[in-house]
Amino acid sequence: MRTYTMGAARHMVSHVVGSTSMFMNVVNAIVAGVLGALIANAANATPSLTAIIGSLSALAYFFVMLAIGRRTFAQPPIDARFPTPSA
Repeated sequence: MRTYTMGAARHMVSHVVGSTSMFMNVVNAIVAGVLGALIANAANATPSLTAIIGSLSALAYFFVMLAIGRRTFAQPPIDARFPTPSA
């Protein structure tokens, strides 16, 4: 963690929130929300329902991606196999 912050220790939450992965998830969630709103609008939904569907689409995408990321990084790290232990 010190390598990424130039010597000053940061809390893990601020490291995750400031990551490229979080930025991409937010941008993709916005795109998913717009897509949900466009589909609702094409189905002749009312403007308020369109906004609700767009918001729910964005939030659903964001939280699903957070759950996938958390599950991915919660796995135990892979053991290094080089150099091999000498017998």
